[in-house]
Amino acid sequence: AQAHLILGCVLSDARRYEDSLASLRRARSAFRRQSDAERASAAAVNIGHLLLRQANALDGAGDPREAARCRRHARRHYRAALDSGRPRLGAIMAQTAMADCELGLGNVAQAHALLAQAFGFLEPHDPAPVVARVHRYLGEVHRQEGRLQEASRHLHAALEAADTIEGDGLAVDCRHALSRLAKDLGREAEAGRWEKDARTVRDRRRAAMADFRRRMRPTWDRYLRREPG
Repeated sequence: AQAHLILGCVLSDARRYEDSLASLRRARSAFRRQSDAERASAAAVNIGHLLLRQANALDGAGDPREAARCRRHARRHYRAALDSGRPRLGAIMAQTAMADCELGLGNVAQAHALLAQAFGFLEPHDPAPVVARVHRYLGEVHRQEGRLQEASRHLHAALEAADTIEGDGLAVDCRHALSRLAKDLGREAEAGRWEKDARTVRDRRRAAMADFRRRMRPTWDRYLRREPG
């Protein structure tokens, strides 16, 4: 079951969405048969993440109707995971992901309610990825509601946390969000600076990842690569 769960996540990263979904469903079913509610809940969350990623890809491909269907499907899986019981940090992440679905479906009030609850669950010294995502989506909610000063406060808090996370695109996303906020405030020059900074951070992180892969390649070839046959 754990192997299927990990394989499903790998296939999702490779954008093999149908194969990923099949593997994650096998993992969830196996965990249920073992009466392992916590891991079954984790599998449901990962199915939600997969469907949300697929929705974003469909948006990019110009298929909003199918993207909305994936978001509604993802939302059901996040809700099922929450209803079955999640650890505090897991519940915060599931609520934040549900809020992302609601925003994509145009349900700003529902997203705000979820994020307000998630924000209330945060504690000092929580991991940066959790803190950054809650602030990031709260900032977007406030921006769409026209509360621009609140949006600025949350987005800058998100950026501060996101800049400490290695190998995560959230730092770039926060800069794009701050660019949109600057446009809403009529600050076109500032918006341009945030977009330029987003590209710089994105390129720097891609270069760092490429360098890491280059340096790790000899270790991979020596110890991990399987010989043909």
